[in-house]
Amino acid sequence: HVHRDVAGERASTRFEAELAPTPDGWHVVGVLWQPGRIEFALDGQLIGTVDEAQMVPDTPMYLIVNLALGGSAGDVDSSAMPQQLHVDYVRVWQQETS
Repeated sequence: HVHRDVAGERASTRFEAELAPTPDGWHVVGVLWQPGRIEFALDGQLIGTVDEAQMVPDTPMYLIVNLALGGSAGDVDSSAMPQQLHVDYVRVWQQETS
């Protein structure tokens, strides 16, 4: 998800992907944030790109890793509970500017 305030209105862009089993049970999620463009990848495969100027932030941001349920996404199916989100690690790199 990319969430922004565009002209005083909330806006978002969302991508979904099917999770195929992996040999070790873990998935790698990647985000490449460049000026004017954000690319999202799952297990090395590009799943979505945001390149609308008003949706790509150009100010410092922060990373949220969570298992969000409900809210504007809709009702939660309580029969599917409990759920878990296991995160092994998070890495962040910043490219050097030349």
